[in-house]
Amino acid sequence: MNFFKNKLREIMKEKEVSQLELYRRTGISPGAISNIVNGRQVPYPGWKKKIASALSISEDEIFPEHVQEVHP
Repeated sequence: MNFFKNKLREIMKEKEVSQLELYRRTGISPGAISNIVNGRQVPYPGWKKKIASALSISEDEIFPEHVQEVHP
């Protein structure tokens, strides 16, 4: 199984936010939060925004592999 890499678990630990608390702040189902944290599910763009907002951090810091490089 391919895993989607992100920094969500690390950031949640730093900010002392549990998966249950993240669910409460975002409204994203606990199962989906678990799958995202464990790299089994790629979050939808709207979910990325909700998660980033709930953790007061930019999407790029949590989900760096999805940052598009701009070439001149």
